[in-house]
Amino acid sequence: DDRELRRPLPSFTIDTVRSLKQEGVNPVYWLIGADQVPQLPRWHQFPQLLMETEFVIMDRPGAQWRRALRAPEFASMKYVAVPITPRDISATDIRRRVASSQSISGLVPQSVARYISERRLYIPQ
Repeated sequence: DDRELRRPLPSFTIDTVRSLKQEGVNPVYWLIGADQVPQLPRWHQFPQLLMETEFVIMDRPGAQWRRALRAPEFASMKYVAVPITPRDISATDIRRRVASSQSISGLVPQSVARYISERRLYIPQ
């Protein structure tokens, strides 16, 4: 869905949620990384966003999101936490590995590894 790309800037999540609802999507589930949870109160129209969407929270290494949810502003938040085993994958580490001819297998999809290899990305010149 490219509606946020087509919308003039600034583009806000609440506008996307409302647009989806106008098209009959209900409920609207919004996937976010756990590291973004403490930042949510800064999002445009945060209280309305909590009323109009349900969040799907993906864990991230070191994210302190469960503690943030204890704050009063999160009292009405509807969410589900997706139980995953977080992986600490760094784009910087992937570039370093490629530059030093180390494997990136399992860190990126095969199609991405092939793209990097074919275009000789991150190889020192």
